[in-house]
Amino acid sequence: MKDKDLLVDRVSKKTNVKKEDIFKLANDLQKKDLNNEKDMRDFIQTVAKVTNLVKTMEDLKKKGLWFVCADMDGDVMYDVNMKGPIGLVIGNEGEGVGRLVKDTCDFTARIPMKGDIDSLNASVAAGVLAYEIVRQRMQ
Repeated sequence: MKDKDLLVDRVSKKTNVKKEDIFKLANDLQKKDLNNEKDMRDFIQTVAKVTNLVKTMEDLKKKGLWFVCADMDGDVMYDVNMKGPIGLVIGNEGEGVGRLVKDTCDFTARIPMKGDIDSLNASVAAGVLAYEIVRQRMQ
């Protein structure tokens, strides 16, 4: 188990969370060199599609992972402590994370936005929140 994991829930278009974005995120967060064949193999083994995301999250919680869910009604991301072992949960652009998955999360984080922007592309939201995790850990 890593101390930083990305989970996606109900993302309708796989282009919204591109393989390249996930690899870039892993490279940045896990300090893996994904140009290195061994690091790439190790990372690919950690990517999986699960049937029951809530059960998977509950199992990971038992191993010490805390979950933060991207949600427009959550606390401003700067106010959510994301320094420890965090699983970042991203939902689809229109409906967000499902109710059961959201209820399973320990925290909800909102990306502050100005104007009439309702939501961000899933990969953009993941990148913004991943950066906030890194920023908090650097303090």
